Amino acid sequence: SSRSLSDTFSDPPVHPLDALDCEEILRLVFKYEDLAGMMYPMVDASYMAQRVRDVCSLNADAGESHGIGRCARLHPNDLATLHIIVAIALAVDDDNGSDLVRSLHKNLWPDIESMIWNATVDLEGLTILALMSLFHYYANNWRLSWRLLGNVARLVLELGLNREIVLNRSFPDKMTRSQAVNTIWTVFVLDQQISYALGLTTATRDLYLRLDPCFPRPTKAPYLEGMVKYAQIGAQACGSLLHESLTRQTGSSSSQEALSYFQYRLDEWCKMIETDFLFPSASERTEMWNQRLRTIFHLRANNLRIVILRCLLLGDDIQDSAPADIWDSSVQVAADIGELLATMDSLPTTCGFEKSRSNYFLIAALGLLLLAISLNLSHLESPSLVKRPLSMAPATYLKAQSIAKACLNLLRNRAESSRQSRCLWERIRVLGSRLDLL
Repeated sequence: SSRSLSDTFSDPPVHPLDALDCEEILRLVFKYEDLAGMMYPMVDASYMAQRVRDVCSLNADAGESHGIGRCARLHPNDLATLHIIVAIALAVDDDNGSDLVRSLHKNLWPDIESMIWNATVDLEGLTILALMSLFHYYANNWRLSWRLLGNVARLVLELGLNREIVLNRSFPDKMTRSQAVNTIWTVFVLDQQISYALGLTTATRDLYLRLDPCFPRPTKAPYLEGMVKYAQIGAQACGSLLHESLTRQTGSSSSQEALSYFQYRLDEWCKMIETDFLFPSASERTEMWNQRLRTIFHLRANNLRIVILRCLLLGDDIQDSAPADIWDSSVQVAADIGELLATMDSLPTTCGFEKSRSNYFLIAALGLLLLAISLNLSHLESPSLVKRPLSMAPATYLKAQSIAKACLNLLRNRAESSRQSRCLWERIRVLGSRLDLL
């Protein structure tokens, strides 16, 4: 049966938010905006911060002792949104997961389940569902986040919000319409990122294909704008190269043309980072956001290059067909990722959360490097089993070894302060030892 948010949040005996004072809640709201909100602007963090201030001020004037979580002056939807924003910020603070984060999640989860099956979900409900997906993404529960995103995409299609005429009729107010547009694009972009990471079929493929050709672009959301174009480039390139692979034409002229066209489009996309995919710099805070966006965009560009290079390298007869320039490109892409991450780690403003999140790119680079090294070792150890010499140049092999050692050192250093990095290091150091890289 469906339950409204007001049923659950009317007057709970103990509310998780009551464990935090107003100043701490405000700090967490702005922390959310700095790390997540500026990338996925589904919620106006300034509005939420002002509501917190108003409620705290009214509570103080009335001499009320209970915290913000049990305040009737805060709308149930605003309270639910604040719930998840605080939970995301707390998950960023502690990658081990605190009791407070679990309590916030447990308090809201029954309503999330209700909304998934409720056919009358409104914009606030969609936003809350998308925010919960974002929470699980930042809490490293990627599979649960992916499942939630599929449900949100289904609701968008059921409500007809993929059609511009329905969108305009449902949200005549410009501000709420922009929020709806950004929420829909957030669902698409997040699903694409998680699907690439987990190797799963994209749940939002039908949503994207059924969006009106004139569907509005993201509003004041440079990251979403950049990632929508990024996903289009990746989908076309992967589709072309997969077709070549299935028809056993890898290395053909058409395959090379597809690769060259992909490289051209991605290079053009990278040029747009400074012009189209950043915030108009108006303050020190927005400049900090732009610096993070630059790093993320360049990491994602290199990661997409790795995806395409793997399509070329991991086919049949890899040792016989992979041209030398493919190996050179692979090692160079991995070197660029290692350099970017090393620079990021050296900055005083980089928090442990950002390091652990970027481990995804570090592992992708190491995977390509260790593939190159292991193949070369197999040629050296069993030359009689190899039909022809490996196309990788000796200098490329030595460079791959050097960069792999640097990336392993980077991961080992991160393991000292991050649980996730420590788990990755424990898993990969055995392979590094076998390849004589430690």
